[in-house]
This record gives sequence, C-alpha cells and structure tokens, in this order.
Amino acid sequence: MPLLNCKMRVLVGLLGFGLSGSLWAAHTPNHVDINKSPELQRVTRITQQLERSKIIEDTQNTFSLLGAEIALERGQPELALNTYLAVLKKTKDPEVAERAMELAVSLRQYQLAEEIYALWQDIQPDASPAQRRISWARALASGNAPEVFEQLDAILSEAEEGQVRRIFLMLSQVSLHNSEMVRTGGKHIHKLAWQYADMPEAMIAETIYSAGNQETKHTIAALKKLSEIDTELSYVTRMTLGVLIREQPNILFKFFDKHDSRDLPTMWQELEIENLIQAKKYGEAQKRLKKLLDNNPNANLYFLAASQAYQHNKNAPEALIYLEKAHQHGTPQQKGRAATMLAIHFLSDNRWEEAEKWIARIQAAEFAFDKNVLEMSLAAERKQWNQVIKLYNDNRELAPNIQHHIFEEAQREQFYVFALAETRAPQAVLSELNRMLKAAEKNSDNQRIGVLLYQRGILYSDKLNRLNDAIVDLRRYLALNPESAAAQNSLGYTLLSLPEFVNEGAELISKAYQKDPENTAINDSMGWAYFMKGDYATAKIYLEFAYKNEPSAEVAAHLGETYWLMGEQDKARTVWQEGLKLDKNDRVLNQTLLKYNVKF
Repeated sequence: MPLLNCKMRVLVGLLGFGLSGSLWAAHTPNHVDINKSPELQRVTRITQQLERSKIIEDTQNTFSLLGAEIALERGQPELALNTYLAVLKKTKDPEVAERAMELAVSLRQYQLAEEIYALWQDIQPDASPAQRRISWARALASGNAPEVFEQLDAILSEAEEGQVRRIFLMLSQVSLHNSEMVRTGGKHIHKLAWQYADMPEAMIAETIYSAGNQETKHTIAALKKLSEIDTELSYVTRMTLGVLIREQPNILFKFFDKHDSRDLPTMWQELEIENLIQAKKYGEAQKRLKKLLDNNPNANLYFLAASQAYQHNKNAPEALIYLEKAHQHGTPQQKGRAATMLAIHFLSDNRWEEAEKWIARIQAAEFAFDKNVLEMSLAAERKQWNQVIKLYNDNRELAPNIQHHIFEEAQREQFYVFALAETRAPQAVLSELNRMLKAAEKNSDNQRIGVLLYQRGILYSDKLNRLNDAIVDLRRYLALNPESAAAQNSLGYTLLSLPEFVNEGAELISKAYQKDPENTAINDSMGWAYFMKGDYATAKIYLEFAYKNEPSAEVAAHLGETYWLMGEQDKARTVWQEGLKLDKNDRVLNQTLLKYNVKF
C-alpha cells in the first residue's frame, strides 16, 4: 500500500528526534529578550536603512523588503532573495544590492550573484566602497580564492562593524563547501580574525579555517575565545559546531579536555553534555548532568536529561518525567517546547486524553504552529474530519517558527488534504489540491510540492480512476525524493495496478523493502507484488507480517484474497470480517468482497 496513506499518525517516532540534544538544534536560553532577537534586529536595520536612503516613493517596496526578511526568518530564503532582486531592479539602491548579494552567496546561488553584480555595475559604474564589497562577494561566490584574499584587507578597512560581521559570515558560509578556499586563506584568516577577536563572526571564521587546515591548537584557541564572547551559544555558533563535529568528531572532546567546562559559561557546560550524548558516552553525560542539576535545576538541563534517558536505553517513562520537570522550571518558550514533546509522545502512544491535556498547555507563541498541527493530528485520530478542516482554515496565517518549530507546513497540509478527501467530493478535493500545488510551486517549496503530488496521485488512483495521471504525479514525487523508501513504495504499489508496469512496480517495492524491511506498508506492498505474480505462498509471508504488526482493512483485503486463492476460505472470511470492523467503508476491501461474492 502507499506508505503515507496507510497511517495518519505521522507523529510516531518523533519523540526520539525531538528529545535528541543536537548541537545544531535551536536552543532556548533561560532568559530571552525577544526585542534583541537577530530576526527583529535585522528587520529593524532594514527599515532604518530604507528610511535613510529615501528610495521609497511608495510603500510597496518597504513592505516587499520587510516581507523578504520575514520570509527569511520563516525558512524561505529563496523567496527572500527573489524579492530583494526584484526590488533592486526597481530601486537601484546599494543597501538592497548588498543584501541581495549576501543572500545569493549564502544560498550558493552563484548565477544570481553574477546577475546582481552585472546589475550593480550598470547602476553605479564608478568605484565605491559598496561596489568593491559587491565585487569582492562576487569573487567569493565564484570561488576565486586569490582575488578574495588579495582584496580582503581593503574591504574590511572600508567596512562598518555590521558589514565586517557579514563579511566574516559570508567567508564562513562559502568555506564550508569550498576546501580550496580554506587551504588558500588559512593564514590570512588567522591573522585577520584575531584583529576582530571580540566579534563572534570573526572567531567562527577562524574556527572553520583552523579546523579545515587541521590546526588543532588554533581551533581550540578560537573555540575558547568564542566561549567568552558568545556565552549564550547563538544559532550561528551552534550551526558551526555542528558542521565542525561532522568533519572532526573529536575536536570538542579535545577542547573540553583542555578547558574544564566548569570554568565555562553554563550554555557551554550543557554543550559538553550534548557532545557526550551524541558520542553515546551516556555514563559520563549522566554524571555531568547530575552535578549540574544539583547546582542549577533548569529546563535546558532537564531536556538534556530526557535526551540521555531516551537515547541511552529508550527509557520513555524516565524521559517523560524529565520533560515534565522542564515544563515546571522553564520559561514560556521552554514550557511550550516541553508540552509539545509530551503531546507528541502521548499522541504516538494513542493516549489521546493525555495528549489533549498537553496540547492545551502549549501557550508560547513560538509553538503556535506546532500546536495547530498537533490539534489537527488529534482530531484526525478521532476521525473528526470537519474539525481538522476548521483547525486548518482558522489558522492559515500561522507559519513554522524557524528557531522553535518541529513540524513543517507540508505536514499540516497533509492532514488537511486527507480530511478533505474524507469529507468532500473528489472533484472539489482535486480543485483544492491544484490550488495548493500552484502556490507551493510558486514558492519552490519542494517539501510541500512532494506531499501535494502524493496526495493528488492517491486521489487520481483511489477516487477518480485516473491511473496514468496518478503515476505521473507519483513519478514526480519520487524524483523529488529519489532515495526515499516511501516514494519508491508509493509509486511501486500504484504501478502494480497496470499489467504492463507490474515488473517495474515490484522492483521499486523491493528497493523500498531493502531500505526499510520492518515497515508494515512496504511489507503489504511486497506481499501484493508477489500476489500479482501468482506466488501466493510468498505473498502470504509478507502480508501476514503486515497484518500482525499493523492491521488495517486494506491489508485484510489483500491477506484474505491470498488465503482464498490458496484454498483457505474460512481464514479469508475471518480476516475480511476483522477488516470490516476496522473500516467498513474501505474501498479495496469492499471491492474484494464483491469480487468473490462474499457477504456478512
């Protein structure tokens, strides 16, 4: 069966993900001043720049650029870049040009960087500090290391503090994907970074370049300085450390061996524990946690304790106790995070009343989107389809918070579309899917595009009897997710419906099975593929496994038909009766009963 269609609880298994103490996950400090958030500061700065430059004859450009910054905050950088590019063409403003170039470089959209550079040359052919910075960024984007480091000193000497920070950040972003840049500029960055030693962005660049050149001493020195000037472990610093650990897993251990974490800021002490958990050194992590919790029972430490308990021995009860303590001791944001984690667990465990209780306790604005997804999930579990649709329509304006969200828009839309399919006429559902897909394609949101293509493919197959259209959509879905077992299974199962595609379908399902042999939906598809080939004995093995581990009406239809053709009619009737109790309206099961003229 199609993998996504077999089970509405897409939340199952997220507990471990949500608990894990990831070095690159967003981390909520014990005290947060929302007015000092990087996102708000960036929007304020852009507004002030626009006021100073007096480029706005009407309010549209102002709102466009503010919208671009909000899009960036919400995790839509491509939309932000395209907006900046459009405004640049209208306003010809240097501040807009620089910001557009920064985004192009950070997104590795080097062709767009060339377009911005050419446009700016037309706007301002005479040399200026802004033009030189844009020219330098172009060299950085194109990977021209000699030119980058030849011009770097002069570029920094002309730049204001905010521009210097962005220059170091761009260097870091590009260098993460360009080892030649790191090798060429290592000594240069080492000298320059320490001239700006009180600037976290400079120390981040020094960390990346020193680590990339295997200069452990310099790397540890840069991390020590970073721990002094970035005591709260900013998002950018965590991202850097995450990449660093992937490349050199032992570098943080060397750092903490040299610098006792008890002498470091609290957030860096927690970082050591996260690193121990990631390295599966659970005993050491537990000892450090106990000492820290004795002195400072704060929510972040309880989150780490929950992660340690869950990852060490999958001890969910102990992890839940720590999450409840995190909720008890936390800030509003931390309470929101803890309540979200607890709601996810109870939903996945089919404990709906407890899930409902914790969903109600999610009060932080940062988790409003996640709360909406959880409310929709709970309503879907209870088959309250009209409530799912209402929850979606009443909260359309909500968007995932880039620093605090767990779910994506694609997951929310999946619940909504599924509810539509259960309550609306197929043509009405198709019209809504087409509208949503058009919007997702306009924003180049591949995750949403994939989910919507999948749902439309299933609609074509199950409700509209348009198998060829279904296969087109599911092939596109697979193209967006080429390594996904779910994508391979979904297309493979649908291909089994057409005789000329049975072999291709079976091959795709086999590939999916090799990646995820315990998955019940894939086992059902494997069994059905063997059934289509006439190998009922082998089909029975896979179908019995699927039915035992996750009984559903559709699997009952497949297993019962296999029993029937193997001469075990009594078994077939028993399984079919059980399937009707699970879902008396299941299309596949009812078609099967009609085929064999079986009535109950």
